[in-house]
Amino acid sequence: MKLGLALRAARTPAQIYRLCLRADQRLSPADLAALAEGRAELPEAARAWLDTRMEALLRTAGTVAPFGRRHLAEDVSLYATSDRRPGTRRLLVVFCDRAQLPGIPASLFLQHLPAGECDVLLLRDPSATRFLRGIPGYAEDAAGLVARLAGDVAALRPAGLACLGVSAGGDPALAAGQLLGAAVAVSVNGSDPARARRRGDTEGVTDGDEFARLLA
Repeated sequence: MKLGLALRAARTPAQIYRLCLRADQRLSPADLAALAEGRAELPEAARAWLDTRMEALLRTAGTVAPFGRRHLAEDVSLYATSDRRPGTRRLLVVFCDRAQLPGIPASLFLQHLPAGECDVLLLRDPSATRFLRGIPGYAEDAAGLVARLAGDVAALRPAGLACLGVSAGGDPALAAGQLLGAAVAVSVNGSDPARARRRGDTEGVTDGDEFARLLA
């Protein structure tokens, strides 16, 4: 695992912090457990972070959820078990918050889900523009993001579809849920772009109504 190699080589607190955050954004429960096997080779600060994560992981359930991970783009990750078959499992599309997390570390989020029943498509927004600029290497804008998602969802052939957005990902999740025909779309502590503009919170946002226009 490249991230494990990078953590073993990290020396400064800033390097270790950035790598641990990246791990929180991307690693599955199985990835985290694999990293723990080489715990002794990690810097002390990384070991402390890993111990905290593994304790929380195993407190949630006695066994590690067997999600595998593959990237559709640098900031788009699909988590599924190796025995997945099209048409038999539900798909949860998750729009992360500004910290590029589904509210909590990805590994802990996945650990709470039934790995035998669902796959998870995790979307991160490195430009921090509520996905209005799409996702680099995946889609160039909001309309392109919905179109790309529609194609990937069709290719995965899930038995059902749900969308979840956390904080800044809330509004995009609600819009995408409607546009993709999801059975459920949920915003957790979501932000409304119109209200954000009224507060003056428009950092990096070129048009807070883009998702609304897509629904029109």
